[in-house]
Amino acid sequence: MLKTILATLACVVGVYVYFVVERKNSIRRYLEKEYDYVIVGAGSAGAVIAARLTEDPSISVLLLEAGDEETASLWTGIPLAAPFMQQANLDWNYTTVPQEHCCTAFKNRVSKWPRGKALGGTSITNYMVYVRGNRQDYDDWADMGNTGWSYRDILPYYKRAENMLDPTLAKSDYHGTGGPLHVSTVPIMPATEVLLKAAEETGQPILDYNGESQFGFSQSQATITKNGVRASTVQAYLRPNMDRENLHIAIKSHATKIIFEDKTAVGVEFIRDQNKHTVRARKEVIISAGAVGSPQLLMLSGIGPKKHLEDLHIPVLSDLPVGENLQDHPATDGIQFITNKTRCLSEKESLGILPLLQYFLMGTGDMTMPGALNVMGFMKSPHQPVTEKQPIVQIHALSVLLGSDAGEDYVKNNLGYSDELWNVNYGDKEHDGKWGVSILPTLLKMGTTGVIKLKSSDPFDFPLIDPKYYKNPLDVKHLVSGIKYATEKLGRTKAFKDGGFELFHPHHPHCKKHKIFSDAYWECFVRTAAVTIYHPTSTCRMGPVGDNNSVVDPQLRVKGVKNLRVADASIMPQIVAGNTNAPSIMIGEKASDLIRGKTLPKANIK
Repeated sequence: MLKTILATLACVVGVYVYFVVERKNSIRRYLEKEYDYVIVGAGSAGAVIAARLTEDPSISVLLLEAGDEETASLWTGIPLAAPFMQQANLDWNYTTVPQEHCCTAFKNRVSKWPRGKALGGTSITNYMVYVRGNRQDYDDWADMGNTGWSYRDILPYYKRAENMLDPTLAKSDYHGTGGPLHVSTVPIMPATEVLLKAAEETGQPILDYNGESQFGFSQSQATITKNGVRASTVQAYLRPNMDRENLHIAIKSHATKIIFEDKTAVGVEFIRDQNKHTVRARKEVIISAGAVGSPQLLMLSGIGPKKHLEDLHIPVLSDLPVGENLQDHPATDGIQFITNKTRCLSEKESLGILPLLQYFLMGTGDMTMPGALNVMGFMKSPHQPVTEKQPIVQIHALSVLLGSDAGEDYVKNNLGYSDELWNVNYGDKEHDGKWGVSILPTLLKMGTTGVIKLKSSDPFDFPLIDPKYYKNPLDVKHLVSGIKYATEKLGRTKAFKDGGFELFHPHHPHCKKHKIFSDAYWECFVRTAAVTIYHPTSTCRMGPVGDNNSVVDPQLRVKGVKNLRVADASIMPQIVAGNTNAPSIMIGEKASDLIRGKTLPKANIK
């Protein structure tokens, strides 16, 4: 009883410190007229840059965020509650334009694109999986002429950011300790053990996918603290530094235009409380609004494709391919295996009274799971060149059935499934009360790129997002190979059999003309839904001087103008082979050094 009382008191004190003490300074109602740096976007990169720049007390920074504080939602810090963060008050609620080559299962063939709109950006709404990508991704960037962005160049920035809590991984040359960003290994549960045993049985190594090799399977690494709290960039970088006098943060402040004088960025115009405000930057304006927001703001400010801007009567300052080269990681609908033998996660059990008490009093239990993502795998497809060094298929394994319990909130509402598909695949209640796992094969490298364009010159009109999913038929074949791995290899292992797992897959209503489980059937199945894994990148592509297909140079300076940089996932020349939150944080770390004229020594690895 005494331990319970003490734990409760500690929890109350922690809540008080977090919500009262640590919120008192940096969020400002009244702003200075001028700062050294004005940063637009307090997300995975922008929060990092603001914290790093203000380490120097002589430098003043204003961080503008269109959304609210992350504390506006009660679910923000709870890892298992990740699905509830989407389509909510801290989400931009973007959607794509109707897709020509897929998405027949979605209403109006539109794919929903959740993006975080709050301090911390998408790092407060994502599934917290910590993946850096493949080392060859970064060496390819460098080979394109982006000096300073090879794997040996950027690994030190990953390590500087990271505080690896897994004692085994902490000893690795590939991980860091003592950084602001807590990274942990997702706890083992019965379903995790079965998934890992099954993967090993199919010949896949069990390894650290952020280590020497990426090919294989592992327990997920996630941005979760030792107390089971989501480690967003606001939690890791901003909240601990709220007492800095040189850091000012303005929330609910929607940037509408970059202010230029003679092609030099000198400030930002923004709307707050329906009033227009301007703030000046003595040194630089830094745009970190993400792969959707950054190109939108640049184009509204006259930086972008000349004809597109002229069609909208926006004066052109610099004719650059802003918004082009859009890349993402689409996944298939979940491949589900049901069991009544091996414990998996379920809403009824995981969000009950006892798990809630366990989580809030001790920081342990089911609620510390990153949205049920327990296991991660990376592999090649038989359809990619043998010489290609990166994986093209990623396996996201969730220890929950997508259609059970809270499935209607997650699958139907968050992703936008039609009533017809929901009723056939999930609404029959056949697997109610059972456990299960869901496998989401994910495409890491699309064969075509998409585009983001302005809908109008109104900064409050959402841009037109067209990822052009599955325009290249080879993309579908790669995903089919991932499905066949799940159904014909994982699903037939002794580990799955011993765990009582059986494939649950009703004949898809849009693919009735095909024999179920044939290649033609699976190709049809893939095209019915392109589920974004929330990784848009590359719309403000980085490239060397003379590269007319790029927007920023390797110093992240916008070409054709002065005192303006972009630093977020939009600068990736090519998308990385993995989840993009960790790379965005790395970009923020490196950008802060580029701005300060510093650099870390290259990593001493093989």
